[in-house]
Amino acid sequence: MSFQALEAVEKRLASYDGYSRINFKDAREFLLLCRELQARRSQDVHKYGRIVLDAFSSKFAEEERLLVQEQVLVAACDVGAAADARRELAKLQKRWPGSLRVRKLEGMVLEAEGKAEAAAELYKEMFEEDASQTGAAKRQVALLRGQGKTAQAIAAMCAYLDTFQGDAEAWGVLGAMYAEQGALDESIFALEECLMHSPASVPRLLAVAEARYTRALAGRATKDEDVEYARRYFAQVVELTRGQHVRALYGLCAALAKAGSKGESEAGSLAAQALVERYLSDSPDLVDAVKGTMRKMGLAR
Repeated sequence: MSFQALEAVEKRLASYDGYSRINFKDAREFLLLCRELQARRSQDVHKYGRIVLDAFSSKFAEEERLLVQEQVLVAACDVGAAADARRELAKLQKRWPGSLRVRKLEGMVLEAEGKAEAAAELYKEMFEEDASQTGAAKRQVALLRGQGKTAQAIAAMCAYLDTFQGDAEAWGVLGAMYAEQGALDESIFALEECLMHSPASVPRLLAVAEARYTRALAGRATKDEDVEYARRYFAQVVELTRGQHVRALYGLCAALAKAGSKGESEAGSLAAQALVERYLSDSPDLVDAVKGTMRKMGLAR
């Protein structure tokens, strides 16, 4: 099984003149390769899958036919063909009534039909019935967040993390949602939990650095500590990216300027110089503006 084989069968299918002349063997091989290679060719899977299910369904063994029905359902959801997805769902529900796998597919169909609230409720029920349904729990959170129900999404994610504390991605999402709500203390806690699982992750280091710096600007009692942690995290990103991450360089300059001590000021001047050099290389027309910003921070003359 290879992507070269997939491309070859795609070319053969594209050469057929009209749906009625589609070769069953080629269409079946295409669908199988997509499953084996996890290639999400949704448009073609939907098109050729419908053809073989309509015209050649009897040629499949039951197990393979059910796999193709599921494959076509997912592709139909991807391309917005909700009616086709609902049709395949009905077949699967008849074969496996009450199956958790089929219920998850039902959630996808509800989403494709624009019934986000019903889908979120279904995912919630699935997770409550079986805590191993982590995908359903995360999908519920995503739907609630997409509807602007951030407080409910936070509650759902907290319930999930009560069981799966080791899910770094979930901690990161929770931290981002708390930040959207302006809950900086909770956001920083969640983001640092996320960072613990991959301490050299540039996006995660940057997220914590920015959250710490934002809280420092709020003038809390933890201001000095937050500035110091922000400086460390920004500096780690700069080191890991060999000085190429502009956002981290800006953050480092801001944190060093905020710290204000002589040693930090000298380090800030070096960071400012590195930032200017980066702009000289990539965007020379913006160098004067960057120098002006650095002067306002007290890091350049």
